[in-house]
Amino acid sequence: MPQRSLFLFVLLSLALPSFAAKPTAEQLEFFEKKVRPVLVEYCYKCHSAEAKKLKAGLYLDSRAGLIKGGDTGPSFDEKQPAKSLLLTAISYTDIELEMPPKGKLPAQHIDALTKWINMGAPWPDDGNSKVGPAKTFELQKRKNEHWSWRPAQKPTTPAVQNETWSRDTIDRFILAKLEAKQLTPAGEASRRQWIRRVTFDLIGLPPTIVEVNAFLADKSADAYEKVVDRLLASPHFGERWARHWMDLARYAESYGHEFDYNLPHAHHYRDYLIRAFNNDLPYNRFVMEQIAGDLVEPRYHPAEGFNEAKIGTGFWWFGEATHAPVDVRGDEADRIDNQIDVFSKSFLGLTIACARCHDHKFDAISTKDYYAMAGFLQSSRRTEAWLDPKQRIEQSAKQIAALRSEVDKQLAKRVSQPHDIDIKQIARFLLATKQALQAPRVRPQNAKDKGKDPLIISDAVVAQTAEDHKLQPDRLRHWVNAISAVGTKDMTHPLFTWVNLAGTSDAKITQARQQIALVLNGKAKQADAAEANAPLLASFDKGNLEGWMTTGWAFNNAVTKAGQWNGTAGEKQTLDAGVINGQVNGEKLRGTLRSPTFPLEHNQIAVRLKAKGVTARLIIDGYFMEPYNGLLFRGTRAHNIDTKGQFKWITFGGDTQRY
Repeated sequence: MPQRSLFLFVLLSLALPSFAAKPTAEQLEFFEKKVRPVLVEYCYKCHSAEAKKLKAGLYLDSRAGLIKGGDTGPSFDEKQPAKSLLLTAISYTDIELEMPPKGKLPAQHIDALTKWINMGAPWPDDGNSKVGPAKTFELQKRKNEHWSWRPAQKPTTPAVQNETWSRDTIDRFILAKLEAKQLTPAGEASRRQWIRRVTFDLIGLPPTIVEVNAFLADKSADAYEKVVDRLLASPHFGERWARHWMDLARYAESYGHEFDYNLPHAHHYRDYLIRAFNNDLPYNRFVMEQIAGDLVEPRYHPAEGFNEAKIGTGFWWFGEATHAPVDVRGDEADRIDNQIDVFSKSFLGLTIACARCHDHKFDAISTKDYYAMAGFLQSSRRTEAWLDPKQRIEQSAKQIAALRSEVDKQLAKRVSQPHDIDIKQIARFLLATKQALQAPRVRPQNAKDKGKDPLIISDAVVAQTAEDHKLQPDRLRHWVNAISAVGTKDMTHPLFTWVNLAGTSDAKITQARQQIALVLNGKAKQADAAEANAPLLASFDKGNLEGWMTTGWAFNNAVTKAGQWNGTAGEKQTLDAGVINGQVNGEKLRGTLRSPTFPLEHNQIAVRLKAKGVTARLIIDGYFMEPYNGLLFRGTRAHNIDTKGQFKWITFGGDTQRY
């Protein structure tokens, strides 16, 4: 019987968690990411050292305060965590004790706090064992206290007892610590052991029998150096060490959530890392390329010629992401938090994420530091870059731009300039155009499809009208073509009024005037557009992109200017000013055009464009996943737009008010 009791006691001891044990790194990370933000948002206003008026004598900004509790007793029961008063309060099972008082916490927050309490309420050792106001945060004091924050200094080489063991200065530092602990270094490995160890270390693979035998037979003084040089030159070296960095960068080829959204072109980042290690890319450059590879001076692949540096920025875009989050802004904050966390652990060996809610408890990192970093990332967006091997596309784009510039100069010499025609001539041309437009139209002589080709004003009518008004026929033809091209739907065109009157019989003048009055009052609806009086987010009348960003070459210097050649042999050979033309640099060039960030203040957003095969997206709070699943982001993407050669307003189908 005593033995049974002892056995039962041992089982019970094993079953109970050890709350006095030091928290694990995973537990502390869970606390900082899932628990402390909840405490800060919902509890600290009334239960912390920063509270203007402390409620119920309860401090929840330290573990000591949690254990001591307030007027109703300890908030955390170390022996029976599930019965802790904190869990009773947030579960709303006791009508006399419901916290927060203004409403129950969201389910995910209750789950997080419950899990945290049941794991023993782990809390980082922030040196704050007192209940009440915490220690003040002194950034400079923190920097002065720890060696890692101070500038690097050359230390004095330590003295050692065994002067023959060290082969390098750094060995003396290792030996000094061993001797201080009265330890003796391990004996030297045999040649067979050594080649096996160094091969595994450098390339992650065992040596072949041929390699082992060759090394054992090599009695030269530099036999070891030759093995190391061979392994460093092996392509497997980069493959092995890139894997370690991929673990830090949380590399994966999908985001793994719900529909397992694939991360396009992820393998390019993997191959970039392998090449970086195999080509001995300096570490400072390696860091710069991953943080801001799109902004630094390009570094080109030696054989393929594409810009390697841009690929490095893929570092930011692996990690956590959620399909169709209900709280879009909260999801963005969590994604940025993950980016900061991975950045700090990978490059600094620190956990900056703690400073999301408060100044860091034991490192020299303030909340201000965290949100400065968050601001940098919040203003960045994931986009796809064109690698352009050997810069063939870039060179072609420059050649096209140069040729177009020359054509524009020649065209300007041949096309009538404003000073060629005085005001009286303009009036005569407008009257003559009105007369020509009222004449019967005919089918073009060279029409390919008699049923589809549009009717035109014949050359004979234009010639006779020009003679009646004593004008040049070819110049009048330009006026007729230009005014005919305006059409009767584009109410924003400055000649819209004239077009309505020029081709309208006198009997319908009254109706036309009423229609024009609606336009002037800003109340008319365009045929396929949103309200004509809707606020304008952007236009390009000034001839520049005004803060819009581009990638690729299609939209580079693509805002058109008056008199610019349209690149075709059609009747209208010049472009209207203030239009972003993605084909102005060449029809086969690709690119993206992205607006600056703007607030969503209206239910609908529309874009006026003339396009074929174009995709337009509304990116809300940096949400970059393609909304193909149609859960919550339906209507934020217009795919493969074809406006049939006409400018049209494309209205996104989603109601932006939900965001």
